[in-house]
Amino acid sequence: MYHTLMNLGKKGMLKATSEVYGELLKVEDEIEFNCPVLITYWEYDQTGYVKKYCNDWAEKTGYLLKVISNASHKANYDNYEEFNDLLTIFVESL
Repeated sequence: MYHTLMNLGKKGMLKATSEVYGELLKVEDEIEFNCPVLITYWEYDQTGYVKKYCNDWAEKTGYLLKVISNASHKANYDNYEEFNDLLTIFVESL
């Protein structure tokens, strides 16, 4: 995936991102999951409104929310040990 994104270049990545998230903004229906949900975001994430949206979603739904410490937007790379431990605990709790 990394190489694919790098081949797009900055303008290509911005266009692809805009297309994906532009469509998501059109969705007006509330989505309910009939399974456990774990919401995560990252302590140092400065990407858009990620923290706000995650907090709002967790508060509204009661879904479990965890913040991955010492990580920015790609927590599974920045702090993979904490992310993997958290995910393992979540899955094993099901």
